[in-house]
Parts: sequence; structure tokens; C-alpha cells
Amino acid sequence: MYRVLLIVAPTRIVRPVPTVSALEGARLTLSCVVDTDPHYTVTRRWYHNSSLINAYSPSTRAFTDDDGSLVVPSLSKADAGLYTCMVDSDGGQDNSSGWIHIIG
Repeated sequence: MYRVLLIVAPTRIVRPVPTVSALEGARLTLSCVVDTDPHYTVTRRWYHNSSLINAYSPSTRAFTDDDGSLVVPSLSKADAGLYTCMVDSDGGQDNSSGWIHIIG
């Protein structure tokens, strides 16, 4: 009888979401860099002040790039607050948060 040992590589955010001060009207890109088993599909969700950002909604001012980064093309004072990236895969879950301060 053979036994199979399955080693699951944990999914982890390796570059935390930074705290940033940015000028009103500036473009902002927040990265959420993940290390995991390349066979896993990673799902990223972005939150602003604990509310899920629906990047596909026409009323949303932000969108996600192909690499999972969050992009706000033109910052306004309403964009200030806590941003959280949550990742999920067969290797587990992780999250990272950073504050965005708007100047101007």
C-alpha cells in the first residue's frame, strides 16, 4: 500500500498594502502581491472602510488590474480611508490593510 503526502503551500500576501498620502486628483495603484502554489487560483477582494469595492459596477470609481492591483484613476477626498486586500485560494486566506490619506 502506498501513501500519498500532499503538501499545501500556504497563500500569503508578501507585500503588504501600504499607508499612503496622495494628492487629490492623483492616480493611485495599490498592489496586493501574493505567494502561493502556482496551481491555485487566487481570488482577491478589495474593501474600502470595510465595504466591498465592486470594481465592475459603473458607479465605482476604482477598478482592478489584471494582476489584482486596485486602481483609482483620480483620487477625491471620499477615497480617503482604510483599504484592505483579502486573498483566498486552496492554500488558505490572508489579508492586508493600509490607510490612504488625501492631501489638498
